[in-house]
Amino acid sequence: MVNEHPAQGEARKWQQPILSQKLLDHGITAAKLAENAARYPEMQEKLSDADSEKVKKIRAVLLKLPLVHTTREESLSEIERDGIRSQSELSSNQRNNTIPLDMSLGLNEYTFFHWALPRPYMGATTTILARGSLLLNPRTIVSPADVGELPLPAPYHAKHLEYEKLTLQQQQYIQKHYFDTLV
Repeated sequence: MVNEHPAQGEARKWQQPILSQKLLDHGITAAKLAENAARYPEMQEKLSDADSEKVKKIRAVLLKLPLVHTTREESLSEIERDGIRSQSELSSNQRNNTIPLDMSLGLNEYTFFHWALPRPYMGATTTILARGSLLLNPRTIVSPADVGELPLPAPYHAKHLEYEKLTLQQQQYIQKHYFDTLV
């Protein structure tokens, strides 16, 4: 007997994520996220009962790994009081790593974590860990890469421009390597 991939069933039960208006303006909808997820080859595999059980066990282990958020030490007391907030919710005197490209896409309305070992990032050396199960929250959007770290076609300084000011080639690159990979 062949079972559907465990994540395929979840995609069908997908609740509405909270999307910024700017992402919606770029065609990123709940349906687009589900379409992207279904397009991943791993999501299309038909699994035997035995393989389905193996995938469930691997998934359980991976969800136990923490998600990592880096910040500056001086932000800790505010985080303890208010929680981790998106750049758009921070006071104007707080430093952050949001670039114009992020803001033009509405990504400043999100809080970012990565699924890896803690590492200093852009001057942020303090690590906060979150449960990996946060990935299952319907309000969570996952991307395989930071849009600001994509190797955009030249000129390099394009990452410091708003999306609308990028060349058509750069916008198409972001479409393929960022928008089409969000789940």
